[in-house]
Amino acid sequence: MEVGGVEWAVSLEAPDLGLWAQIVVIALLVSAGTLLGARAVMSTLGTRLVPLAYAAVVLTQLVVPALLLQPGALDWLRPLPRIILAGISWLGAWRVVELGMGTSPHAGLRAGGALNPARGLDRSVKVYLLSVVEPVFDKSLPVLAQKGDVKKAFLSLAVSLARLSVVVNVLAPRGYNAAGIPGPGSTTLEFIVISAVNIYCQVWMLYLFLLTALGLFSTVLVAVGFVPIQVFNSPLSRSTSPRDFWGRRWNLLVHGLIKRTVFVPLRKLGLSGPSAALGGYFVSGIFHEYLFVVSMRTYVAGTMTAFFLCHMVCTVVETAVMSTRVGKTVAAQLPAPLSTALVTSLFLVTAPLFFDAMQELYMDIGTAGFRLVVSQKL
Repeated sequence: MEVGGVEWAVSLEAPDLGLWAQIVVIALLVSAGTLLGARAVMSTLGTRLVPLAYAAVVLTQLVVPALLLQPGALDWLRPLPRIILAGISWLGAWRVVELGMGTSPHAGLRAGGALNPARGLDRSVKVYLLSVVEPVFDKSLPVLAQKGDVKKAFLSLAVSLARLSVVVNVLAPRGYNAAGIPGPGSTTLEFIVISAVNIYCQVWMLYLFLLTALGLFSTVLVAVGFVPIQVFNSPLSRSTSPRDFWGRRWNLLVHGLIKRTVFVPLRKLGLSGPSAALGGYFVSGIFHEYLFVVSMRTYVAGTMTAFFLCHMVCTVVETAVMSTRVGKTVAAQLPAPLSTALVTSLFLVTAPLFFDAMQELYMDIGTAGFRLVVSQKL
């Protein structure tokens, strides 16, 4: 292609298969380890060793990755697979805890049947432990995929990958700052606008990567015969409030775990809704602290917890406002696009707490999709 008298070569590079291979292998190994841990717990049922077995499995799931991700160990592992190793390990430990608490989606477990030494692990428990994305449960059994579901899952995955590729190709040439870097002579307003545009685009890049990665695991689950839960429900384009964002749209996989293992048990103990929500946000903060502390070399401890506590305050304020007549009236008359814009603005204020810790991941995310490469012919 010739532009301005200069010959340019344009090529399309495929997603980095080495990156995706590391992610998939990590998911398989950690999920298998979680299943073995559950079997170890099962072998102690009926004895006094059950609490010790649960504690040993959980500590193993959390400590081993932390040791493996120390400087000098697994240095060949790229930043994105490192944090995914930490995340899936925590997820596995969390599910083992949930099995012990009896809050998992299995009626058989609550009745004592899902973990039965005489017949081994229940099939639904195996699916629950081995799959990164949970299956949908109906009457405590995983819902089976229907004809055509595999095709739909692959199509959804392809669309997510295409969207990620578009955003990456826009951001990568600009160093993942769509509006550039504010210069020393920038006014306060220019600094705010440039920073807001950069953060907004980075939020979309993270969202589309998570949508693609979890879409991959969802597709695998469909391929083996089960319907996965919907992990994301248009959080950046349809959220109308902080509670709507966190409770019904963003990362419903983690939200479900927090609701079952933290919020509902705390409510049953007599805590108020806001107090139980504080517990949920605190656990979410600790979860993210673990991910970044063990996998990111430049992370400043505490920033993730601060981010989630800020949003806990926002949801509490929203609950208080919505309990008034004025709040209900305003919410009913506010156009949905304006509500979404207000929620987005809230994230632009707090997002630096989250995204400053993610700088190490951008180069990996930038190779996760298709890349358009333009070079001058010599």
